Amino acid sequence: NEDLLKNFDEMLYYDRDKMFLNACYDKGYSKGKKEAYENIAKEMLNKGMKLKDIIDITGLTEKEIKEIA
Repeated sequence: NEDLLKNFDEMLYYDRDKMFLNACYDKGYSKGKKEAYENIAKEMLNKGMKLKDIIDITGLTEKEIKEIA
């Protein structure tokens, strides 16, 4: 059992670089998605849309939208 624990990583197959890229992609995707919604909210504000409608459509909070404005 001790030998198994010592060589555990060697026994498992995984692509470390691929795992790292996937983790980075997920983080970047979330950031990009939020930025896109912020840009949409900004355009909606410029067109005079109601705050409640912007919150419903974008999913941003009232505080986040007020910071954009």
